[in-house]
Amino acid sequence: MGKPQVAGVYEKILECAKKEILEKGFEGASLRVIAQEAGTSTNSIYVRFKDKVGVFEALVQPAADGLKEIIQSRQNAFGSMSPREQSEQVMEYSDQHFPDILAYIYDHFAEFQLLVSCSYGTPYANFIHDLSTIDAECYRRYIEATGSDALTSGRASENLLHLLSSGFYSSLLELVVHNISREDAEKDMSRLRKFYAVGWEHILHP
Repeated sequence: MGKPQVAGVYEKILECAKKEILEKGFEGASLRVIAQEAGTSTNSIYVRFKDKVGVFEALVQPAADGLKEIIQSRQNAFGSMSPREQSEQVMEYSDQHFPDILAYIYDHFAEFQLLVSCSYGTPYANFIHDLSTIDAECYRRYIEATGSDALTSGRASENLLHLLSSGFYSSLLELVVHNISREDAEKDMSRLRKFYAVGWEHILHP
């Protein structure tokens, strides 16, 4: 039987790792420094997390998965509507549910700072791409369900759907990069979403 782990060490390691990685990025962060700050050994970190990637995953995975789940669940609910309901309510539905996404990001702000500014060298380096892929697929399904000729007419392409989704989520997470206050973020995203709405309307329903 293995030696029992000391209570509180796991949490202390994560606390110190968050500070170290936010300051130096994933690649520049040192497990030795994290261990010293946490009052433990590097071996203790290896036992609990296997490696530095494991530490990073423990820090960000709950927040990353949580955001994806919120986006996916909202989109699945929208996709369960009839084609007519989707066409009539697409903007209203988005307006109703987007605040949940923004609030979630700000409720887990440090974790998203790690994801968007410190994830190079980890499996989360393509996090924005992953969000964009989910979003672009939702628009593709919407076009198919409502009978829009956006793709067949050439007004849009699979690549364009991804570019637009990527641009939106990159802009959303720039709020985190630049440490913009929640109040200012709400105002800025309201304006940005109005800007995007005009463009999407031109593509989907000219």
